[in-house]
Amino acid sequence: MGYNMLDIGRSGLNAAQTHLDVTSHNISNVNTEGYSRQTAEQQSVIGNVFGPSLLGNGTEITAVERSFNNLIYKNVIFNKSQYSYYENSYEQHSQLEDLLGNSETGLTPTLEGFFDGINGLTEEPTLYAARSVVLTNANVTAQRFNSINDDFQRQSKAINTSIESTVLSINEIADQIKLFNEQIQIASSQGSATITPNDLMDKRNQAIAELSELVDVQVLQRENGMLDISIGSGITLVTGITTLPLTTVRNEYDSTVTEVSLESAQTGNPTTNITSQLTGGSLSALIDFQKTVLTKASQDLGKIALGYADTYNRQQSQGLDLDGNIGENMFLDINDPSLTQRRALNSSQNPVDSTVAVTIRNTSLLSGEDYLMTYDGVNLTFTDTNGNALPAPAAPFPPPAAGTIVEIPGTGIGIEIVTNNLAAGDSFLIRPTFNAGESIDVVMSDPTKVAAAQHDLNFTDINNPNGVDFELYAIDDAGDANFPAIGAPIRIEIDAGGTNYRVTDDLGAVLVAYAPIPNDMPIEAAGMRFNISGNIAGGEVFEVGANDPSTFGVGDNRNALKMLEFQSNKALDGGTNSMTESFAQLLSYMGNSTSISKVQTSAFETSLSLAEGDMATTSGVNLDEEAANLIRFQQSYSAAARVISVASEIFNTLIQAAR
Repeated sequence: MGYNMLDIGRSGLNAAQTHLDVTSHNISNVNTEGYSRQTAEQQSVIGNVFGPSLLGNGTEITAVERSFNNLIYKNVIFNKSQYSYYENSYEQHSQLEDLLGNSETGLTPTLEGFFDGINGLTEEPTLYAARSVVLTNANVTAQRFNSINDDFQRQSKAINTSIESTVLSINEIADQIKLFNEQIQIASSQGSATITPNDLMDKRNQAIAELSELVDVQVLQRENGMLDISIGSGITLVTGITTLPLTTVRNEYDSTVTEVSLESAQTGNPTTNITSQLTGGSLSALIDFQKTVLTKASQDLGKIALGYADTYNRQQSQGLDLDGNIGENMFLDINDPSLTQRRALNSSQNPVDSTVAVTIRNTSLLSGEDYLMTYDGVNLTFTDTNGNALPAPAAPFPPPAAGTIVEIPGTGIGIEIVTNNLAAGDSFLIRPTFNAGESIDVVMSDPTKVAAAQHDLNFTDINNPNGVDFELYAIDDAGDANFPAIGAPIRIEIDAGGTNYRVTDDLGAVLVAYAPIPNDMPIEAAGMRFNISGNIAGGEVFEVGANDPSTFGVGDNRNALKMLEFQSNKALDGGTNSMTESFAQLLSYMGNSTSISKVQTSAFETSLSLAEGDMATTSGVNLDEEAANLIRFQQSYSAAARVISVASEIFNTLIQAAR
């Protein structure tokens, strides 16, 4: 009996010791991030037959379990991913909003300063100082466009760097998870016993939680204790003891944009671009912000910059400078050859690059959008960047011959194939306004060249039954052979169908044969461009003549007054916004987008806090509880030791009796 008591006492002593060890382990790791409280599971040992029943044989520890709820854990990593996404998004939004809305770095005060200078010119058109102020403010405005665009590019470069470092971090964590998988698999299969390596599993879960801050994570449990990890919309990152690392690549069209691809295990080279499949976490926040918000800001700024430069250049051409000469460009021509060919980017998949020039035909129609142009071997097709066809009448068209510009209706742009190396399957990214803010430059240096006076042209409606508006859009070449002269006006005649126009002299001799009236574009005639708007009946005739230059007066401010009107004229966004209103619209978009990011950040911060609270309740170490357990298991230990002591005394008594 003493021997049996000794074994039973020893089992109780061992069990109590294990409980004390586990409790001590919990207390020691109370501040260890990701640690899950452990509990020793104890059960009685089935006894031996003793008469009509079984006599117990003590106790044993069956396992050391960790307090862990998988559903709560998945809720934690989901909220971590979402919170990290919106927190990083809000940080980027705030930086951009501060740049655009700041009174010192924003555009609105600069535009207002330029208009103030024009206003001063209207009051004193002969004053050299007033003209100098106009040019000074024009330079300040151009430099502000340049500066804001430079800030956009700096932020984009910083995002690229962050994407690259985040991808490296993801790969490092994936390697850690793979190593933990391997260690857990080995530890779980020691000999014939199945062991649960709790601390390794905690470390693995902590690594997964860290990964979820970088990208959305999905976890699949395997039977052997290993986990498979996928990210985004189901992209496998870790499978067992194998990782599929990520790498960074350049965008197919724009090499300044960093994207993410899977790396081939065999070659180490990029295989599949997965940028669009990534969700959640800081990585997706950076990608989404750069692709949508930052790109839109650059597009809209460029749209305003192009409209600003083109509007004032065209108005300059319609006026006379202080010497009575036709006004020259104040800003670099928006269709300067150095600019047009930068607006179309070849796909890196094109076998041989072609040179495509994108001409801005009508700044009021610019939407700020990018387009895709593809070639099927016969025709060029325009779509938006999601592959959706543009509204009619934008339709496939054969590649134009060199020197020929094909307008894309409704977009305000025209396309010219300068160098034709087109092959079936080629594609191009067309960016009419992106980064256009960097190209605005003042090319006028002489204040006397500011064209404040009205040009000496007069317009007469010879036949205009529907009251169609016919107005000068720009003077491109006053040296054109057909340009109106005193006593030799020209006529613009519309055919009976209202679809074609031609240029004649006042006697009816044809100067320029019939040509189609462009869709949404000014018509070109005799070195000028004209706008025709309204319900064309057909058969309209408009006459443009030249006045006697002796009528010119240096104090004329009529053209400067028209320049001043652009402060409120709806010259952008299809005639719905002025320049300042278009910029205000961009600010409003940024404000709303920033506000949404801020609200979502706060919401997921709360959700994450609640989820982590649930996790702490389930898995966290409670020092009060562990202190109570120490006392309880110490008492169990003492009691078991007393059982051993009693067994020893009984055994000694029996020995003494036998003597």
